[in-house]
Amino acid sequence: MTSSVSASLPEWPAKKPDFESPPVSEVAISVQFEPIQGLNPFHIGRLWEESYRKQYPSAEQKAPLPYVIEKFGKPEKGETGISILQGVPPVRHWFYNKKGTELIQIQNDKFVFNWRQTKKREKYPRYEDVIKKYKRHLKKFIAFLKANEIGELVPNQCEVTYVNAVGRETGASSHAKVADFIAPWSGRTSDDFLGQPEEVDIRTSYLMCGEDQVPLGRLHISLEPRSLVETDEPYYRFVLSARGAPLEPTIKAVGDFSDFARQYVIRAFASFTSKKAHKVWRRIDDT
Repeated sequence: MTSSVSASLPEWPAKKPDFESPPVSEVAISVQFEPIQGLNPFHIGRLWEESYRKQYPSAEQKAPLPYVIEKFGKPEKGETGISILQGVPPVRHWFYNKKGTELIQIQNDKFVFNWRQTKKREKYPRYEDVIKKYKRHLKKFIAFLKANEIGELVPNQCEVTYVNAVGRETGASSHAKVADFIAPWSGRTSDDFLGQPEEVDIRTSYLMCGEDQVPLGRLHISLEPRSLVETDEPYYRFVLSARGAPLEPTIKAVGDFSDFARQYVIRAFASFTSKKAHKVWRRIDDT
């Protein structure tokens, strides 16, 4: 585990940022665990048949997600704040529902549950619904591992990711108008030579600390210019991802850290975006 024994999750204020019409297009909640060497595609197929196929009838195989651990403190020479496991990569299995709005992803070191907005523009069902389904499906996976004596799930990282599609509703009629919805971005230069940028691509990260200021994880923020395939209309893919180690290698601690990460993401979303955009998304908390 990467967390300190003195670390503790913070107590958040009762009121949190909230929006009636948030630009959320996808939410992913995941847990990474020590690689289970005995878990193979045959087992995953049985798991799908026994536990998920009725609700998630479609299945695919994908390239694996990387094994990543957040590190803190002064890095050694040549070391970064992220540790990536080397070796033979696992296969990632996708199970998704008929609408394509819900997705389970499993590989031998990671379990992920996604809610995704499709072209029909479904309304975001809110975190409480997503985390409830994530926990239920994760428990089925753990029970399958135990019943078949395949291995034990030992969690070492949790992650909560919100993907937002931000476009004309905030006044961002082109890829240049980032200041309309991103608070830290001014676009100003020291003279008039450059003028307005053609587009902006932002990547930044922040330490997530508990009340004792011990690092618990990192918040990664990215902003990428995109265009709609159908209309070529410009928009931005705005992603906030909070990742770190649960305070204990238990499923309860996984749930607690996921709730902490979600709180961090939504408060960071409100802090990083402009008050002009908040009016568009109809911010409703008392601030």
